[in-house]
Amino acid sequence: MPAYNTGALVTEINEFIFDDAAIIACLLRQWDIPAAMIGTTVGDDARGHSLAKQLKAWGVQGEVRHSRENPYPLGSGYLGRDGRTYRIHGSCTPEVLITLDTADLSLLDGAGFLYVDWYDGDHILRAMDKAHIVGHTVFSEF
Repeated sequence: MPAYNTGALVTEINEFIFDDAAIIACLLRQWDIPAAMIGTTVGDDARGHSLAKQLKAWGVQGEVRHSRENPYPLGSGYLGRDGRTYRIHGSCTPEVLITLDTADLSLLDGAGFLYVDWYDGDHILRAMDKAHIVGHTVFSEF
């Protein structure tokens, strides 16, 4: 539990795909807009394979790469009775983020634009460079 939570009781616990780019790809698919995701590796475990199946079921294009070395980058949200949401875990570790450096960028060849999570640091520069070369607009929030 968070160090300070005003004494709210936890009424619900949810796991979610937490980084902005993943959220955007999933939302675009809910609106029937083609979307793909170039992401970090996920755990080679039940949760990582479940994520890959869910993204495929939603129609999000892209390869989900699994790794035994890196934990599954999944956020956990806790909802209290007062309606407040507490985010306990959600940041990718440096060991997970470095896997972006080996991600296949071929999906950018047929894309219309690229969205990157700015907090992934220098690991987004390779994708941004390729997007620039093929003439795509790059979106990010700062």
